[in-house]
Amino acid sequence: MRRNLSAVDPDTEAGRAGIEKGHLLVYTGVIEKEENGVKNVYQNQCIALGDGLSYEKSAQNPVITGDMLPEKFSREHFRDPKIFKEDDGYYMVVGNKTEENVPQVLLFHSEDGLK
Repeated sequence: MRRNLSAVDPDTEAGRAGIEKGHLLVYTGVIEKEENGVKNVYQNQCIALGDGLSYEKSAQNPVITGDMLPEKFSREHFRDPKIFKEDDGYYMVVGNKTEENVPQVLLFHSEDGLK
């Protein structure tokens, strides 16, 4: 049975989802670097933990970086994470496209949602 994590209601089982502090938020962090006169944009996936009112970014951020992507996957177009819980842990789908601009979705798995 799939359960979406709720960023709004920490009192539901899906909202708590086994995370001690209540909510697990996943978001895209963007880094812009100028290298050899060219502006490059790198997108990474980050997490924050909170209780519905306040959140703290993880010291482990970013938890998924473009360096972890297969060859020819775009580091600039690596965004819009969605997370859900299954019996064996947490899954995240993230939008991406290849260097040839072919759209794709990546799937990641974590046993605890934090690493």
